[in-house]
Amino acid sequence: MLNNLPVDIMRELCGRSVIAINVSPEKDLTVDYEQFPSPWKVLWNRVFRSQESINVPNILDLLMRTTMVGSIHKTNAVKTNADLYLQPPLVRFKLLDFKALDEIVEVGYEYARKKLEGWKPPYEIED
Repeated sequence: MLNNLPVDIMRELCGRSVIAINVSPEKDLTVDYEQFPSPWKVLWNRVFRSQESINVPNILDLLMRTTMVGSIHKTNAVKTNADLYLQPPLVRFKLLDFKALDEIVEVGYEYARKKLEGWKPPYEIED
């Protein structure tokens, strides 16, 4: 829970190249409104699904993000110890966007494939 990018632990355990892949969001939860909508308007929109969609984080988004806040400082400290640090462009996906799993996998795969093309590990990789 407190170390979502355990580069330091992997470095100690394997003694070889460490590739860190961070899938945490780059920025905190945001709301694209000049003035935050009233709680009643958000509730009304969620209950009746009106034409005007109000896109604000729900309570589950907030709780999940709260659990991640503790590891952000740790992540920033250890990511420089990785031999290769990857952060796929997943900003368009929500934290619990399970319906987009196949698309997320494809985005991550293509991103990693491009990043790994010219990368030479500092240690020999054994088969």
